[in-house]
This record gives sequence, structure tokens and C-alpha cells, in this order.
Amino acid sequence: MVSGLTNNAIPFEIGALLVIVATLAYTLWGGMRAVAWTDTLQAIVMLASSLTMLFIAFQLAGGVGAVFEKLAQDSSVLGVPGPHNRFTLIAFISMTVPWFFFCVSNPQVVQRFYIPKSVGALRNMIGGFLIFGFIYTVIVTLLGLVAHILVPHIRDPNMVTPTLLTMIWEPIAILVLLGILAASISTLDSIMLTLSSEFAMNVVKVVRPRYDELKALMISRAFMIVIVLATIVFSFTRGFIVELAVMSSSWLLQFVPAFIAALVWKRANKISAYASIVVGVAVTGILTLARYILQPGKLSSWMQTILQLDPGVWGLLAATLTLLAFSVSTKTDERGQRFVKEIEEALRELLK
Repeated sequence: MVSGLTNNAIPFEIGALLVIVATLAYTLWGGMRAVAWTDTLQAIVMLASSLTMLFIAFQLAGGVGAVFEKLAQDSSVLGVPGPHNRFTLIAFISMTVPWFFFCVSNPQVVQRFYIPKSVGALRNMIGGFLIFGFIYTVIVTLLGLVAHILVPHIRDPNMVTPTLLTMIWEPIAILVLLGILAASISTLDSIMLTLSSEFAMNVVKVVRPRYDELKALMISRAFMIVIVLATIVFSFTRGFIVELAVMSSSWLLQFVPAFIAALVWKRANKISAYASIVVGVAVTGILTLARYILQPGKLSSWMQTILQLDPGVWGLLAATLTLLAFSVSTKTDERGQRFVKEIEEALRELLK
């Protein structure tokens, strides 16, 4: 984004390093409070600047009526299957299912459930998340349609937003850029907090139970350096990192059945959870490899349809069926029953 907006005056690698360094500083000094503040500020900045950018983009293209009049002349844009086959049922399912379960499949998002001070605050947070996501989806979709009019010559999707930003008033472009950078930092610092905490509490504390919380905290902060180094390596492999980012939601979907069942179903147990995750990941991995290896022209129509649907959706279906089968056919875990009962009692107390 920064390299495209500055016409490579600031190289991609330098921009990536600056974001990573800023994220590390945020995480070490601010911790969870830094995540909360960046979430709040990014929502305000992103929404305000993006709406302004959308308004200006429509004006540059001749107004809302003129934009849709021009788009209507090209049936490939507003019709089915749409640009790049994006307006099909298969594409809709592939894009919406991973994001529908996003808040329970991504650990860095689940950690935000521990921030609200009350059930009412949690409701407001979830409602705000849904509303913001819907509004921003509409904004970026409309910006994409306007881009077909303003910059039809661009073939690289990653260059559409930087090019549009060069066409609008500079202060607005800077606000949009800051909003996007804030979103990146907010995501990265929450991931760093989650992974480092999991390493300290679920690995180090298991191996060394006598370690106190202060020592575990120091180890988690040291592990952040490892995460930063890995982030730098992956960020420099541009094509690969984009594919990883897209696939991450699909792969994380495989944790959803076990996560939900652990909270609401007393028959679910450790064996069914492990089996569910293994089968879901295996199905997702096999279908992902098949997409790259198999040639569509040599496949039957039903096989092409299977491969067109996101592998994570098939993996989610397989994981769910596996969880149900193993939960019914294996012995119930007493600890799981107590856990679900405790959650139910706690919820009844909170909702009184």
C-alpha cells in the first residue's frame, strides 16, 4: 500500500519493517490496552475516511447515476457470474462462511471476548462488529465498482486502492492510509499477544509448572521477538504471504466445531475434538493441493464444482460430521460435562 501510494519512493520492505517495529512497540508497552485503543481508533478513522473517499470517487466518476449507467452497459460487471466469477453462489458461500465464523475461529479475535466489563458491553461489541463489517463490505464493494470506471486499465488488484488514493485529496488519502495501517497493527499486535501467551501458558507452564506468572510473562515477551522475525521473513515473500492470508481463515475454520461443541454440548469430548480438527485440516489440505495440481480441463463437471468451493468449507463440513460421529460413539468426558454445566450456570448468573 505505502509503496504503491508513494510510487515506490518507500519500498515495500521498508514499509513492512516500519509496521512490524511499530507493532512490537505497541505490544510490549501497551499490551491488551494497545489492542483495544487501536481497535477503537481504527474503526473511527477507517469508517470516516472510507466514506469520504467513496463520496469523492463517485464525484470523480460523474456521480452515482453516471457510474451505474456506465456499469450497466457492461453486463460482465453487474451480471452473473460478474468480474472474476465473484457474483456466483459458490463464490458467495466461499467468502461468507469463513468470515461468518471469523470471531470464533481466530484466536486473536476470541481474546477480545475477555475485554468487555459486562454482558451488556459484550453485546454492544458484537453488535458493533457486525454493523461495522457490513458497512465496510458495502463501501469496498462500491469502491471496486467505481474503480472499474476510474481505473479500468489496472490488472493488479493490489494496485487499485493505491491508485485511487492518488486521485483524491491528499489529507483524505492520508487518513485512509492511517486507517489501513491501524487495522494492520491492531491485527498483528493481537496475534503476537495471543501466540506469545499461548506459548508461555500452554507450553512453558506445562513443561515447567513451577514458573510463576512473572517469569511466564518474560518468556512470552521474549517469544514475541521470534514472532517478529518470522513475520519479517514471511512479509518479504509477497506473493506467498497474500495466499497465506487468504487461506488462513479457511484453515482456521476447522477449529470451529470443536470450539462450539466444547461450550454447548455435553457429549463432546477430547477424542471427538481432536478427530474433528485432524479430519477437517486433512480435507482442507488435500483439496487445496488438488486446486494447484489438477488441471480443470481434464476434470468432470462435479469435480470442478467441488474444487471451486473454498476447501475450508468442505473441511468444516467434514470436521462437523466427524465431531458428531465420534461424540456419539465414544465415552462422554466427565470434565467436559462439568465444564459445560459451569458455563451454563455462569451465564444464568450474568443474564439475571
